[in-house]
Amino acid sequence: MGKKRPRSKSASPVPTTPSSAGGGARATAMTSKKKKISGGAGRGNPRTLADTDSLERVPSALGRTVRTVAAAPSEGDLVVARLRKEVCNRFGFSLSASLASDAVAGTAPPSSSKSSVVRTRLLVGSNACTRALESAAGRRRGAPPPSLAVLARDVRPPTAMSHIPALCRDVGTPLLLLPGKASVELGRALGARSAAALIFLPRPKDYGEKKVKEGGGMSKDDRICHRGIDSFVQYAKSKIPE
Repeated sequence: MGKKRPRSKSASPVPTTPSSAGGGARATAMTSKKKKISGGAGRGNPRTLADTDSLERVPSALGRTVRTVAAAPSEGDLVVARLRKEVCNRFGFSLSASLASDAVAGTAPPSSSKSSVVRTRLLVGSNACTRALESAAGRRRGAPPPSLAVLARDVRPPTAMSHIPALCRDVGTPLLLLPGKASVELGRALGARSAAALIFLPRPKDYGEKKVKEGGGMSKDDRICHRGIDSFVQYAKSKIPE
């Protein structure tokens, strides 16, 4: 028998330990998982309203993504506190009175002249806010849009409110997005369980004291109330991140 030729060292297979093989598989799986997440609608720009997972990124009718930066938590707390003190408490406005009156047919909510003014300037809820923005979009140019929109970022599902940022962009209404549990805090300020969307309408034209004496125009109390609401709106606008 002939002698066996020795194997060449270069031809010997490289040993693969189970640990190294498992680690490579795990790394590959993690890489593919990251690619899947980064490519999904949640992390990228949503293509439809159904893909929206945050009110900070919502699609518009033109196919563009409307981005809204939420206010800092401390700034959001200040806005809610000021709404409670300088609008709700000062002018006696509460949603609980309106809800109680709705439960009893034929009764009107107990309100003063000032709280009635607040009701003409402040709209609460997704449906009311949507109607106001759509109405502003349908008006002729030159008509003033709503002065301010306030949204709570913690609303679930976000698709319930995802159309509002795009409408605000279309009509030119400033939007303040509040972080944290803003829907609960806004609800407490307004006398309700929760409130996720607010719209402040512009101040109506004042025809002066002469019209008041003739049965129209604004009274002194009405002017005070309007000035208070305008002051809050300007303050809230200053808290919108640039």
